[in-house]
Amino acid sequence: MQGKIALVTGANRGIGFETCRQLRTMPGLAEVPVIMITALADRSSRLKGIEAGADDFISKPFDQTELRARVRSIYPPGPPMAGRGYCPTARAPMT
Repeated sequence: MQGKIALVTGANRGIGFETCRQLRTMPGLAEVPVIMITALADRSSRLKGIEAGADDFISKPFDQTELRARVRSIYPPGPPMAGRGYCPTARAPMT
């Protein structure tokens, strides 16, 4: 899934976890990296998000620079890696 990423919110209401689980079962979307963004910050919630299939978990309020860095860790600048795309905006300087 070159250059695609899903940002999932709503974990505090439980729908974010379920959305993540559903994404992982859908052909064409199962391989899309998922970052959960939620008001939940406890260890149990982070683990629940990862178990639901999230690749990363960020608690609100989140820092835009941190979000960019996390996206870059999934899609580093440069040519696509095996099984992964790349993020063309990852070349932009962090502000």
